[in-house]
Amino acid sequence: MKIDHSDFEIDLKPEAEDESECEGLSRCEQFESLEARLPSGVCKIGSVTDEVDNWRSWDCETHFYLIPVERGGFTYALVIISWDDNWEQYDIECVSRIKDNETKSEAKIALIEDWLESRSIDVSEGSPYLSLLNALRGGD
Repeated sequence: MKIDHSDFEIDLKPEAEDESECEGLSRCEQFESLEARLPSGVCKIGSVTDEVDNWRSWDCETHFYLIPVERGGFTYALVIISWDDNWEQYDIECVSRIKDNETKSEAKIALIEDWLESRSIDVSEGSPYLSLLNALRGGD
């Protein structure tokens, strides 16, 4: 398997042409608006809510998606929609791509593990990220 972190884009559906249409949307509506832009064939891997405790504390909500890609020999891409209540907004990020994986399940696990390692995220006992990984390892 090869995981690639170079910049890439996926074909998102267009966003609202009039930015004022997005103003005043609830947090839930903001999320639904971003999620609706994901391309067909998307597979939701799972979601995690966690508290970041640094010099200050804030809640993060992360939604993981596996998207089929057919460029450069890659099979899937990991895309994340995340909420950070410190910034009070959702963001969408194309994280990484994978090739030479055997199965869709293998791609999910490898991409999530790689993302966790790249962010130095704690996956010790009790971590919501460990719970996600354990669920993925249990099957598709």
